[in-house]
Amino acid sequence: MLDFHHGLLDRLVNLPPGANVDMTWVSMRRYPALALLYAGGMTAIAAGNYGMFAALRMKVIVRDLLGEKPLSLYPQAVVDQRVGRLLPGLENSYVPMSYHLFDWLRNPLREFLPADDVYEKTFDRFEYLSALVHGDILQKMGKQIWGAPGPFVWKHHSGRTSMLREIEDELNKEGGNWAPLKAGLFDGSKGRIREIKQGIDEMVSKIPWN
Repeated sequence: MLDFHHGLLDRLVNLPPGANVDMTWVSMRRYPALALLYAGGMTAIAAGNYGMFAALRMKVIVRDLLGEKPLSLYPQAVVDQRVGRLLPGLENSYVPMSYHLFDWLRNPLREFLPADDVYEKTFDRFEYLSALVHGDILQKMGKQIWGAPGPFVWKHHSGRTSMLREIEDELNKEGGNWAPLKAGLFDGSKGRIREIKQGIDEMVSKIPWN
């Protein structure tokens, strides 16, 4: 199953050699890969399989005119925010494609996540962990730590729930035994996840929410 998801993502994000494609459509062409990444990643998290989550996030290599780089799909990079806001009910949303994916994937993932509250929590966990992984990739490239915001940002600000605090509690309790570290993310380093988390959490604190 892991090889299947890995191979399918690789085919979806990489054009065949010699393909003549209008580059303005390349980003949107990756929408199926984005949906598969969300579905596979959320399923992996629901099963506690962080090895699969890590493989989906780190082992798929994107090949383009600029060379090779780890897969860093996120909604805003695939569908322009202005296009996302054309979807019904999302006209004023800060992260329209996140809300679209949340609604669109609900029924397909109901078998694995039957309870709505657990589904919502898993979605937020996937997006926050993905932001951390993306921040890690950028930092290793010498760039500023950044990760795509999602609904988890406004839930944190509103005090409704906070995935930021939940992960913080897990790290305080589990330390080096935290499952994503054991799966090889963040180089398996407590120091590195702390550094990346601090950067992402500072970014979240600066995003306006009301």
